[in-house]
Amino acid sequence: MLEQKQLDECFESPPQDVQALLADAANRADALRLQDDATPVTFHRSQHVLVYHSLRRLISELPAANRWLCEWGAGLAETACLWSLLGGRAAAIELDALLLRTARELAATHNAVVDFAAGNFALPVGPQLVEPLDQLDHFTFAGPDGHRQLGIPPDQFDVVFVYPWPGERRLIEDLFDHVAKPAAHLLQFHGGDELTLHQKSR
Repeated sequence: MLEQKQLDECFESPPQDVQALLADAANRADALRLQDDATPVTFHRSQHVLVYHSLRRLISELPAANRWLCEWGAGLAETACLWSLLGGRAAAIELDALLLRTARELAATHNAVVDFAAGNFALPVGPQLVEPLDQLDHFTFAGPDGHRQLGIPPDQFDVVFVYPWPGERRLIEDLFDHVAKPAAHLLQFHGGDELTLHQKSR
């Protein structure tokens, strides 16, 4: 079972280094969407000011030894970068090669230390999850195992961040409950100003 909490964060302006990272990420995202490519990049960005304040609150509540975050389906890995700038240890898994390359460039530009992996975050469990996958347009078990590419099993992380596609929330929670370590946190952005924090039962 998952224990759910709601985060209620203010919208004060983040520090300059965070603002610079987010502005750069927005420009890179726009550039990717404007590409004239036969296989356009499809991804959605979180409301990262809200995410930043939530991460700041969460990291302040975790012991220094328990501040390791993995961003699943990372896109440009802005959340992993923000976690790094806050002083945590960060990793990011992304299947799309162009997004991953752009995310690496973004992190390097802003001195965010992130371990990146090209792969699928869902493979440690596989398609035996109860959620009917034929109803989910974007979810896939294709590609290499992202955690294997990282060299870090999913039960090593203290926090997992995901921005799930519509309809994937239950599947993400089931996956997290299968693979995360006891007391780990799952932070999900659902669009608008909805951000939820779950903690796996001990």
